[in-house]
Amino acid sequence: MSSVRPKKYFDARGYLIIKPYCTSDLCAIFGVNYKTFRTWTKNQSKEIGQRQGYYYNSLQVKRMLKTFGLPHFLKPSALYHKRMIG
Repeated sequence: MSSVRPKKYFDARGYLIIKPYCTSDLCAIFGVNYKTFRTWTKNQSKEIGQRQGYYYNSLQVKRMLKTFGLPHFLKPSALYHKRMIG
């Protein structure tokens, strides 16, 4: 029996944990499929910047939240939460 834990994107208070994420994690956070997310990032590549390897860094994640807006289930103050869990 394997013990696979689900990924943790939010802390106990419901704030998004700002850290580097891969594309599939960001798709889950924003609640969109892969093609939609890739279209968003392609159209906003100047504002967001290039991905570093397989991951978007924490600054790019913050820029995505400002550019794409917060997912419908996040609190408005989640964008300004500075606590980082690595």
